[in-house]
Parts: sequence; structure tokens; C-alpha cells
Amino acid sequence: MSQPIIHHPRCRLCRSALRSDAEQLYRHTGNISRVVEYLAAEGDAISYNAVRNHLQSHIAPDTPEEVRDISTEESLKESASVVESLMRSLAKCADKQTSWPEKRRTAEAVNRLASNAAGIRLKLSQVTIKGAPAAHLFASLKEIMCDEANKASSPEIRQSLNRVLDQLQHRCGHLDISA
Repeated sequence: MSQPIIHHPRCRLCRSALRSDAEQLYRHTGNISRVVEYLAAEGDAISYNAVRNHLQSHIAPDTPEEVRDISTEESLKESASVVESLMRSLAKCADKQTSWPEKRRTAEAVNRLASNAAGIRLKLSQVTIKGAPAAHLFASLKEIMCDEANKASSPEIRQSLNRVLDQLQHRCGHLDISA
């Protein structure tokens, strides 16, 4: 389910081609200044107040179905990818800038994004390590149940074990126990 787009014709960020990227950066960092820096680096300088007004008033609030659990592996991978993409984009912009103050601000923004990306990658490695025992447990359980289903003499027992395996796969599919 996607968010409805709120568009105000007098809002500079609503009209900007970088709107989606700016909103996504704000959702991942929660930092208006980073959004302002990103827009400036991309050649679309919009004032802090205009960006803040847009982010506070022109973005539809997340519905409960759209609120992601930031601790999940998939959302962390997505977050890292977005931050790293924005970091590369800002780094490319630094080459086009002529004044040292602009280059310094862009370099500082890239450094902050790199730090953010490193933090996300660290959290991702921690989540992956924590999930490994559960995935191993479910894979072992499936293997044992398949062995028992194959050994069972009664078709009813085999069907029952296969139903349990199907339910396990359905309920814990995100752990990839299908192997």
C-alpha cells in the first residue's frame, strides 16, 4: 500500500524532481539538514524552512501496515542501499562544485552518510548473526520431520507430518526453510 501524494503547487520541494529521494533520505535519517545539503549538492537549493515545512506538512503519515521494523534484515539492507546510493550521488556532486566551502559541506555530508551506512551495516550483521540459530533450528526441525514422514508406515501420519511442514513453511517462510 503506497502513500497518497500530497502536492502543493507553491511548495518548492513538492515541485522538485528530487522530492522522492529527499523524502526517502528524511525517512532514513530523520535529519532535515541532511536533506537540505543533499538537495543543494544535487543543484536544487531549497531553504531549510521550506524543506522543513514540506516534510512536516506535505508527506502523508505512515499507516501501521507501512511502518517497517527497522531491525529486520531486509529493511536494514534496503536502508543501507539507500544511504550508500545517496552517498555516491553526493560524492559525484562534489566533483562539480567549484568553491571550497561547498566542497567541504558536501564532504562532511558524505562522511555523515558513510558513518550512517557503517552503523546500518553493523546492525545488519548483528541481526543476521542473531537470526542464524533460529534458521538452523527450523531447518533441523524440517529435516527431522521429513525423515519421520518418510519412515512412517501409515499414510495418515505422513499426511499429518506433511501438513505440519506446510504450516511451518507458511508461518516461517521468511526464514527460508524450504531447502
